[in-house]
Amino acid sequence: MHELSLAQALMSKIEELATQHGFAKVRRVVVEIGAFSNVVPELFESAFEAVKAGSCASEAELVIEDKRGVLVCEACGHTYYPDIPIALCPNCGELAGHIEQGREFILKSLEVDDDDED
Repeated sequence: MHELSLAQALMSKIEELATQHGFAKVRRVVVEIGAFSNVVPELFESAFEAVKAGSCASEAELVIEDKRGVLVCEACGHTYYPDIPIALCPNCGELAGHIEQGREFILKSLEVDDDDED
């Protein structure tokens, strides 16, 4: 399950940012996951819950924003939004789509506290 390694990498980045910017606690983590990224949001959420224990993000809420997949037909130039990355163009019927959007896995934002006091 590569979601676990992604969650570990995300936690490493969050800890690195905490050191660089001097924040003590992360309250909210927002990630964007593309439809064609091969990341299962539910599995990633579970993996994040497991790796955040004992970290500055131990109490953080994870928000996952879905990024729609976009293909552009190489035959006719039509832009379309299929559920899978390999799909027939609805305009010309060709199987020649180029992925323009949907592979993303991005840390979009963190909501943090400067200290541990609540």
